[in-house]
Amino acid sequence: MKWSIIIAFVAGIPGAILTFVDPRTLVAWGLGFGRHNDRVLAGVLLLIIAFVSICKFLTLLNTSTAEKPARKNIRKKSSRKK
Repeated sequence: MKWSIIIAFVAGIPGAILTFVDPRTLVAWGLGFGRHNDRVLAGVLLLIIAFVSICKFLTLLNTSTAEKPARKNIRKKSSRKK
């Protein structure tokens, strides 16, 4: 469960930087690979990975805290007569 949060941060932060930061700033930082469209595409893919990992975390959190149905104690009929 903790890995999904780690993946969300590792993929989400660079994805947000590649997608939303000004292209001239990225080139000045040394992240100027490919064209601008290529960087935005890579950023969007990383943001999708982060979103899916957050959804997985919330699903696991919901299933672990959900109430389990109560089990009924069913007694076997004894073969012994009174």
